[in-house]
Amino acid sequence: AQNARISIKMENVPISQVIKEIENQTRYLFINKGVDTKNKVSINAVQKTIQDVGSGEWLPRRHIHKKKNRI
Repeated sequence: AQNARISIKMENVPISQVIKEIENQTRYLFINKGVDTKNKVSINAVQKTIQDVGSGEWLPRRHIHKKKNRI
C-alpha cells in the first residue's frame, strides 16, 4: 500500500474532504487528533504516493496509518 498512487485535484476544500478522498483511493486511515480538519487546502496530485501527498504542512506524517487487511 505504500506504493499506492493517488490522483486528486481539489481547491479550497476542508482537509477532512481531502482525507476522505485519500482514504477512498487507498488502504490508509488518518488519525485526525491535533489536526484542524476544517482548515481549507488545495491539492493537485497525479499518480503521487501517499508520502508525497501527505508530506505537506497540512498533514503531519504521524497522522497517516496503514489499514490492516480485513478477513
